Amino acid sequence: MSIKLYRKTNKTDSSIFEYQKSKSTRRPPGNVPYIVDNLWEWARPEDMPNRRHSVFAGPDPEALDIEGQAYQVELSSDAVVAQIPENDAKWHPDVKRLPKAVLKHLGLGWATLPLEEKAHISPLWGPCLSAQEVERLLDEELLVDLKGELRKLITLWDDAKLVSQNGDCPFSTGEAFFEASSWRLIPT
Repeated sequence: MSIKLYRKTNKTDSSIFEYQKSKSTRRPPGNVPYIVDNLWEWARPEDMPNRRHSVFAGPDPEALDIEGQAYQVELSSDAVVAQIPENDAKWHPDVKRLPKAVLKHLGLGWATLPLEEKAHISPLWGPCLSAQEVERLLDEELLVDLKGELRKLITLWDDAKLVSQNGDCPFSTGEAFFEASSWRLIPT
């Protein structure tokens, strides 16, 4: 038995059934604040798929939070699949918790600092930083005391479960994401 994942699309041409590859370039998230995405990448375990290169799907075609026709996903044998309990990462508790923790740590006075002083850490709010870039920013004087607390506050990777291609998804409706050398949609 192989894992059952589904994606929805509004495309109707036959190209949707051709083999695709995971994205080789970083893609900024459309539904999660950049600061959260950057902190998730900083804390991502090596065995987990990179969300910026991933394709997103789910085990229940009816629960997918997008419009379109549902198709089953066929994965190459090298695919690395993970799943979170939420139907969409935008609903994960980290999305609210992490920005609040950073802003609380910086304090109200941070917003009134001159641009030159804020500029050292402002890239944290920019798209698609590498883990190393985030690490450098967290080593800045304004944030260095927050690093340990952030590691504890980031729970996405504790909640995410790797999914065996020969098994079932651990959550009946949660968002799955995968990296694979190839994948394609097949009619259900």
